[in-house]
Amino acid sequence: MRSRATLLSTVALLFAAAPALAQTSDVTEAIGRSASAFSRALEAGDAAGMAAQYTDDATLIPPNGRLFTGRETIVQFWTPRNPEFRTLEHRLTTDRLEVSGDVATEVGTWYQKGQRGDEEPTESSGRYLVVWRRQADGEWKMQFDAWTRPFDD
Repeated sequence: MRSRATLLSTVALLFAAAPALAQTSDVTEAIGRSASAFSRALEAGDAAGMAAQYTDDATLIPPNGRLFTGRETIVQFWTPRNPEFRTLEHRLTTDRLEVSGDVATEVGTWYQKGQRGDEEPTESSGRYLVVWRRQADGEWKMQFDAWTRPFDD
């Protein structure tokens, strides 16, 4: 009898958790779409497209420690300062994602392949921490974005 009660309790817990698991999967997919759009915009040199993935009051915390707050400031930050350098490939790989209501915290690794002028392409990678916030339209956008300098390989 006891094992049947345990089994029923376990099944009940699994059914109760199923909506939360499905919701987390939906959030993971939505954040993945936004992160991919960010990477494609970076590869295209599209600062406005990159900034569109942030909330209006977002804050960037680049490795130099300065804070950049607000979408217009973020557009200026991401506007290419060196037209000789092109990002050929960029991707974000999530290592951990925790969701609590309309807020998600993501830790991961960034990778970039770039080229300066006619030089050989170079690769770099580092870590990032992003706090995402669900918007009124259901989209997930970055509210806080911090990353490390490239790893020393």
